[in-house]
Amino acid sequence: MLSYLHDYYHSKDLFRSVSEIINLACSATKDKYGVIHQPLLNIEPKYYIPDELHMMMRITDILIRNLFDDANSKDNYSKITGGHTDNLKILIEAICSCGVSFKTWINKACELEYTSLSGVDK
Repeated sequence: MLSYLHDYYHSKDLFRSVSEIINLACSATKDKYGVIHQPLLNIEPKYYIPDELHMMMRITDILIRNLFDDANSKDNYSKITGGHTDNLKILIEAICSCGVSFKTWINKACELEYTSLSGVDK
């Protein structure tokens, strides 16, 4: 199974050539797939090893944001339909019950903000 995982990251579909990176860096499109600058050296890579730790941390940030957006939208829908639920409060209490210091607030743009989670809290 370990060789399968190693082979997966070496499939030709996942490789990005130096010319593709340069084209993405120079393009005027908004979505550059993580490319910001042109490479310093024009050496074609042989192997790719994804940074799984930071990839997973970014995924958890998105999942947490989705939890809050979902709870907030359900609360707003409940207010419109005449019901009364407080999903956001239930979510915050569940997070705090895990021993995490967590707060939410509304910023000046009337958007929901929350304490950034890091390390063990995440």
